[in-house]
Amino acid sequence: DLARQQVAIYWSATWYDSLLGALERLFTLPTQIALAVLVLQAFTRKQGWWVWLAVGYHAVVDATAIFLVGKVGPYWTETIIGGFAILSLVIIFVLRQPEPLSEAEVPDLGPIPALSFTPQPVEETEENIEKTRYQ
Repeated sequence: DLARQQVAIYWSATWYDSLLGALERLFTLPTQIALAVLVLQAFTRKQGWWVWLAVGYHAVVDATAIFLVGKVGPYWTETIIGGFAILSLVIIFVLRQPEPLSEAEVPDLGPIPALSFTPQPVEETEENIEKTRYQ
């Protein structure tokens, strides 16, 4: 009986209601890429707070979708999620790394001098062996 009710509800929905899921997926792609770019900043800039910024942004987007769908309905919720998608595109382009220089633009620095390295001999005593046993 429950399955019949669910099928009846599905077929009674308008055709554009069934596209809301696809629209939401379309809006989440830029958001997911922006989150990845924010996490990438933690490694390229060596600042861990970028990860927390990504986690916070993700939480805000998800919480907005969950809380608003019951308050303002699915259409306004998707409109607001679309706004987050636009904000995510801005994040992606603002944090984009510059293009690498072409070979014509790279200055010639000349040959790099070779560094000489001669390892110091280590005396193999019982004490030295014990120091390195569990490393």
